[in-house]
Amino acid sequence: MPTQSNIHGQEDHEHPPPPPPSAPTETKSEGGSSIPVLLQREPPNPEGPPQRGDKIGAFTLVTVVGQGTTGEVWKARHNGATQLGTHPHFVAVKIISTRTDPSNPKRCLLLSHMVKDLAPRGLPFLCIPEEVAILKGHECVISRLYATDLASLISNERLFPLPKMHSTAMIWQLLKGLQYLHALGVTHGDIKPGNILLKESATLNTRQLGNDGNFYSKEVLQSPEIIICDLDDARLPLQPAHQPAGTPCYRAPEMIDCSEWDSKVDIFAAACVAFELLTRRFLHPEQRLFGPNQSERVELLSPAAKWALLPDPAAADLIQQSTSREADERPTARELLRHGFFGPLSHLE
Repeated sequence: MPTQSNIHGQEDHEHPPPPPPSAPTETKSEGGSSIPVLLQREPPNPEGPPQRGDKIGAFTLVTVVGQGTTGEVWKARHNGATQLGTHPHFVAVKIISTRTDPSNPKRCLLLSHMVKDLAPRGLPFLCIPEEVAILKGHECVISRLYATDLASLISNERLFPLPKMHSTAMIWQLLKGLQYLHALGVTHGDIKPGNILLKESATLNTRQLGNDGNFYSKEVLQSPEIIICDLDDARLPLQPAHQPAGTPCYRAPEMIDCSEWDSKVDIFAAACVAFELLTRRFLHPEQRLFGPNQSERVELLSPAAKWALLPDPAAADLIQQSTSREADERPTARELLRHGFFGPLSHLE
């Protein structure tokens, strides 16, 4: 790269002047160690937190659509697009909390390149970021906007019970996405219904024959396609496990014990999500007793009563294997995709 003197067409001096004080190359941390400027965080803007109408690149914030452990998610409109084209009309902008590790967006972008370059077949199952940016001193992750998440779906009584082929398809896609992540040496670390998105939320009314011999109207999803999101806090290869991790009701025993954990925590959590899709009940509600909402009412069932909620023995076997207390005894995502629960899909590679 040309120097300042070359840019202005001047000759280089034998002893060039030192850089001006306004462009420091490093600063001192509290411990006295030097921190390169490129790794320093820009402090939050005194104008206040992000709000409706703020512009971030080619997008304008519209409304908050979600709140996660690492920040809030906004719906944003592309300023120049009136229809789907090079850029989506709307996108999701996750504004990372200042309490969160500032390297999260950078890791997320690195993961995006890993998936695109090394596991492109995983793209239909993983919601990877398209851009990162800064708004009022907050790092932001910009990705495609999808209809809703599985947490909202599970709370919708009109759509339950899900058709068996829909619940099976969702569980299969979840494990397929994890298979690609784990093949890259990446662990999601926070699999839960709120981090699994429905690509489309449109429904249709059908007429179904009930057990009493009469026909009833039943609302069902038009498409069971899902995608895994919230990858900005995923654990990359060689990165140490962070504590605390996960979300109550989906945390593997090694997370609860603050022990070393790996990709098998995703298998445990995925099985908890599968149980919830099939029963609308938590598999491990007792974990909520030690969460932030300890005053919340929790329904506890005996193990026998829990498994009785699953009429399909194959589903019970898949979930029981995946929630073994010992991480080494849990199957991998690849092995689970060959389980008989998936029928003809179990023969796919």
